[in-house]
Amino acid sequence: MAPKIVEDLIAGAGISEDGDGFKKTRVFQVSDLTGFNAQAVDAAAMLLNGIPQINGLHPEIPFIRVRTRTCIPLNKENTQFKITVNYARLNQNEGAAESDSPAQISVGTNISSFQTDLDKNDVQMVLKPKDGAGNAVVKALPDQTYVATITRATSYFTYVRREDQDPSAKSKTFTNTINSVIFNGDAIGTVFCNGIRGVSDDGGQTYTVTYSFQTDPLGWDSRAVYNQPNSDKPLPAPSIADKTEAIFEHFDLKDFNSLNLT
Repeated sequence: MAPKIVEDLIAGAGISEDGDGFKKTRVFQVSDLTGFNAQAVDAAAMLLNGIPQINGLHPEIPFIRVRTRTCIPLNKENTQFKITVNYARLNQNEGAAESDSPAQISVGTNISSFQTDLDKNDVQMVLKPKDGAGNAVVKALPDQTYVATITRATSYFTYVRREDQDPSAKSKTFTNTINSVIFNGDAIGTVFCNGIRGVSDDGGQTYTVTYSFQTDPLGWDSRAVYNQPNSDKPLPAPSIADKTEAIFEHFDLKDFNSLNLT
């Protein structure tokens, strides 16, 4: 026979509030618990599916968690037990509660356009004059640099979860930065933090926090090629070839994994 659980008995239950927030007590009764060693049957009762576990969120008050549990027998046979579960808010010295909270994850794509004179290999696109038959024109005509307008899709993803800390400090630290380590499977320097926003509906006891990220497999740095002023073409090799192209960084690097989102 499977054990039976009666949830939320009235006797012994209740709620209180002090300077640390709400404290809630729930009482459960377990019966028909058989087949266990007498020394372990009470522990088995507390581990049953349906009995809240330590650090579990309250089903209706999301900012309080299970802090303590007690189990006492109700009969000599040790087949019936009363389990008292006490909920309270984690204090700041007990660690970040968000690491225990599963996040809601959204993924999508954005369409953007940009202009470039570089191909997929970062080589400048140059047009050489030819005649109607496709032969190179002998007459000295200058080459032209081609600037293309490219439209492409990039991915974005967001994490939303309930937290018991004001996210302002994290928002200031991580917004407008890129990943310094592999994050969400994406290479270093390819994930941009669009912002971290929080909304509280309980006076600042908890926040619904949204973490927004944008990915670009090409990275977020700028690449530039020095062109000769008169011809709009790169300097011919091998003249100062190591100085004709430069990469410019615009954003600081941060370890996004320290946010404990995944």
